[in-house]
Amino acid sequence: MNNRTDLTIRELQTNLPWTIRYSQDFRASPLSHKDFAHALHHVGKALGRLHELADNADHDRGVADSKTLKDDYGKYVADLVVCALRIANTFPNGVLDLQRLVEERIEGKNEVKLPRPYIEERRHGERPINEVLESALEGAADSRKGVFADAAAVKSQIASTQTEDISF
Repeated sequence: MNNRTDLTIRELQTNLPWTIRYSQDFRASPLSHKDFAHALHHVGKALGRLHELADNADHDRGVADSKTLKDDYGKYVADLVVCALRIANTFPNGVLDLQRLVEERIEGKNEVKLPRPYIEERRHGERPINEVLESALEGAADSRKGVFADAAAVKSQIASTQTEDISF
């Protein structure tokens, strides 16, 4: 039996590892929104794969009934969520609290109140997202030389786009 608990959106956001290598040209770009825009490109890529699935299912019942459909395409749905986390972390002008925004959006669009556990039942030990991002960048720069060749610049970029200290 698995003793692990599911992570909240906030926990996923504040613990999102980002060790993906980018080209020197990409990193050298002076655009402050380059990571945000890059994540949006990947949203389009995942959506394209899902549109392909929908179109193929329209024309071929075998595709719609495929036993491997979830294995073949579920990863693109997951990519959309991962990209949303990355977009929230690299949003121009500051990190977004995606947990709060998703809850507010669901409640507002559906005119409902989501059930919430009592405060004492909530998880403890969550750190402010700014602190988590900074330590992740420092750790990545130390442990994987070259992955964040310009970790100080990225960290500075995150700090310079912060309009307020965000704690969850």
